Amino acid sequence: MLKAAGEDYDIDVGLLVGTDGLDGAVVVRPLTEYPERFRPPSTLWLAPRLGRGREVRILQLRGQNVNGDLVIRIEGIENVEIAERVKGALIKAKSADSPPLPEGEYYEYQILGLEVWTTDGRLLGVIDSVLRTGANDVYVVGEHMIPAIKQVVIEVDVEGGKVVVEVMEGMLDD
Repeated sequence: MLKAAGEDYDIDVGLLVGTDGLDGAVVVRPLTEYPERFRPPSTLWLAPRLGRGREVRILQLRGQNVNGDLVIRIEGIENVEIAERVKGALIKAKSADSPPLPEGEYYEYQILGLEVWTTDGRLLGVIDSVLRTGANDVYVVGEHMIPAIKQVVIEVDVEGGKVVVEVMEGMLDD
């Protein structure tokens, strides 16, 4: 089966939020914990709000601003006028290019949408989002907040599409 252009670029890693200077540099809000994805000569996918996306090569990573946003140069964006036209575009990467994680750690895109089951066989729902706190991540499952800690998350089966959790007292407030 033929793949659509850019289909392999399946994870959002950045959002173009502005321009920087007159030479076409853009400001990217990282949507990844791995900003090295933006190091030259990385190849990523630029998906504008309007029009067709295209594969692009990162030419330069200038640094990070006080907000944690990155300033980069992208092949084909040579001036501020072109940079203004792509503001709001998503930058996507291939999940296949993701660096391997230590055992027991997962990328957010791997766990979003997984079903969450309790050890006693109740389906709580699916992981809608992940909140990053100072201490640990929290999986948002409908109205439930599941702390992503070893005492609670018993099993993560990405291929099987499920997470098994041990419900601690007061965790679900049913």
